[in-house]
Amino acid sequence: RYPLKKLRVLKLDHFDLSGMKLEKIFFNMTKLELVHLRSCQLTTIPNLLHIQRLDLENNQLTNLVHLSTSYIHLNLAKNAITSIILQKNPYLMS
Repeated sequence: RYPLKKLRVLKLDHFDLSGMKLEKIFFNMTKLELVHLRSCQLTTIPNLLHIQRLDLENNQLTNLVHLSTSYIHLNLAKNAITSIILQKNPYLMS
């Protein structure tokens, strides 16, 4: 709704985003690099392209998780994930 195409950093910690279609919301944010969605009641990881740093700590992620290869930093702490499929990612820092 708002012209956020140049937005690079987004922190929405402690918001209830459980019923939101995040892919649709972030569709025009093509410069977005860092996303913090801590404690947002998310049950799935949104498919966000070109994100370098993704922080989804303390959500409700469970079961199998497929991850993008663009991440440099990824935080999935305090979730109940049973397994992760991560394609070869030479950029991910340990």
